[in-house]
Amino acid sequence: KSAKTEMEEGLAQLHGEDHSLALIVSDYPGESEETSAFVGRISELFSQELEQDYCLVGESVMYEEMRSGFNAQLKFVTILTVLAIFLVVALTFRSPLIAFFLVMSVMTAVYVNVCASGIGGRTYLYLAYLIVQSILMGSTIDYGILFTNYYRETGSLRKAYKRATPTILTSGLIMIIVPGIIGVAIKDAMVSPIVTSLSIGTLAAVVVVIFLLPAMISTSFKIRQ
Repeated sequence: KSAKTEMEEGLAQLHGEDHSLALIVSDYPGESEETSAFVGRISELFSQELEQDYCLVGESVMYEEMRSGFNAQLKFVTILTVLAIFLVVALTFRSPLIAFFLVMSVMTAVYVNVCASGIGGRTYLYLAYLIVQSILMGSTIDYGILFTNYYRETGSLRKAYKRATPTILTSGLIMIIVPGIIGVAIKDAMVSPIVTSLSIGTLAAVVVVIFLLPAMISTSFKIRQ
């Protein structure tokens, strides 16, 4: 009697007056190529066999929806961030050319980070990549602004180097070493890729700002003159 009651209560949770619920269990991981194909097959099968509307819910379905919209949302986040940084820097230095060089230096660091991730064979969760790109672009632009501001004040690359390099290296090394250590120590699928990417991206940004940005900034000031 108790088993029958339990079964009836369980069935009541799966079948209602307006909607029914079906549970699908598989051995696939939450997110993978095989899981994506499996979700696609399930959706296609339901579209062919079910006469009424249906909704797919669950972890794997959520990842598949995120994956399908990733490219569009990545472009939106990238364009929005670039425009925001460009406008702020252009208004600060009153020079679209300087803003262009600073944005390009930061984007170079972002793309170096992407390439390093691909070469290293590391995997990213959807949200992790968007978070990393936004944080990286927002934080490392400070290095370029600092150097540019010193160069504008002194008019000398040597003096700008002397004043800006200690601050850039101090802040940069913190952003490189601390997230790098956390990325090695923590194996969480969400935390580890974020902090590791921040470390690699900051390293690329520091290299670009110290070795490439001075030439671009010096050229921009000469063009303006």
